[in-house]
Amino acid sequence: MQRGPVFANIVLADKINCASPKTQSALLEAMHERQVTLEGETMPLPEPFLVLATQNPIEHEEPFRFPKRDLIAF
Repeated sequence: MQRGPVFANIVLADKINCASPKTQSALLEAMHERQVTLEGETMPLPEPFLVLATQNPIEHEEPFRFPKRDLIAF
């Protein structure tokens, strides 16, 4: 199993509200739980772990609205 870019110490996620719900869910798991689940296997993320994310302004039509409460820094 190959580890992806989310296993970096700093992750930059651009336009997260344009990502699919599945991608948003995976990013939320990484941010909240400091782990990822891949093919049923849970793996911890490196320490320190930080996500810097951007989203399109509210005025623009967005395919998938990202919950504001989940954008709080942990």
